[in-house]
Amino acid sequence: MVDNNVNGCGGKGGFVNPPEFLFHASCNKHDRLYNAGGDESDRRKADDTFYRYMKIDVARENKWIMHKYYSFWAYTYYKAVRLFGSRYFNYWGRA
Repeated sequence: MVDNNVNGCGGKGGFVNPPEFLFHASCNKHDRLYNAGGDESDRRKADDTFYRYMKIDVARENKWIMHKYYSFWAYTYYKAVRLFGSRYFNYWGRA
């Protein structure tokens, strides 16, 4: 079954197509949370959950240097969705 509401990392239809590294599944979960929508506190929860998912992905990496590398990218992706993700979030009652 194809889920048209997910597209991996990066905003659907956005001009930036970031590398997915090992975060493909985490990005898809984040897409589903954004599609479910809500208010700003729901968006914050979705972004915080996304970061937790990515940290779990990173924890599976057993090489120290790659762990540091992916930790950097997980934090960068988290900050990017906090700064620029609001246009992709399904706010309920948005006029």
